[in-house]
Amino acid sequence: MTMLTLLLLLACEPGDAAPVRVPAEAPSEVAEEPPADEPVPPQELEDDPTEPEPADTDPEADPAEPEPAEPDPAEPDPADPPDPADADLVDPPLAPCDGWTLGTAIGECAPDFSLLDADGVAWRLYDHAGDVIVVDFSAMWCPHCVNLADDLEALHVELAAQGLTVVTVLHEDLSSQPPDAADLRQWSSTLGLTHAVLADPGAIVEATWGGYYQPNVVVIGRDGVVDWRSTGGAATAGLEEAVRAAL
Repeated sequence: MTMLTLLLLLACEPGDAAPVRVPAEAPSEVAEEPPADEPVPPQELEDDPTEPEPADTDPEADPAEPEPAEPDPAEPDPADPPDPADADLVDPPLAPCDGWTLGTAIGECAPDFSLLDADGVAWRLYDHAGDVIVVDFSAMWCPHCVNLADDLEALHVELAAQGLTVVTVLHEDLSSQPPDAADLRQWSSTLGLTHAVLADPGAIVEATWGGYYQPNVVVIGRDGVVDWRSTGGAATAGLEEAVRAAL
């Protein structure tokens, strides 16, 4: 036996065996539990995308109080006085001579109109239905119109109590421009007139009555029918007779 074999036998004797190394097991992960006396924090919930967001509200706003309505620019302010230049034709109501043909010729039913006086007050033809009405379409620059004004005022003063209504409609001032309130007052005060004087800017109403010559005078009977009319310098001839016959 060699020395090497002897040494190997001695190293392998029982009781002297080398310890076997066993790998240690990895510790298992165990969730730590909070102490019993410590409250568990609540779990935060995520927002539900299907739930609608609350509307923004103003805590100072009063939901019961409605917002003030915006003023309508189409409605006139009652504090503003009307302008005589705002004259216009109106849709006539039931004419005094219902059933007759509306027109401006003799024997036709006079069409209604509404114009403003110097104070901005509307004067309407059909408001005087039942009276004999003399309508004088004139211009301030017209000398025949000035002469006619005296005759019309005389008839007005004498016969107004018997149901005569006289009205002068001016469509141009001394400069052939549309008249304003000051022009109407000047016409009345200069000629000493007490009957109604109206402004017809643009001669809108006079155009419906065929106002090609100045003055243009129309007599309307109590029934609303045109009884008589004349134009130009001969407008006064036969006027008084026509008025008295209609009364």
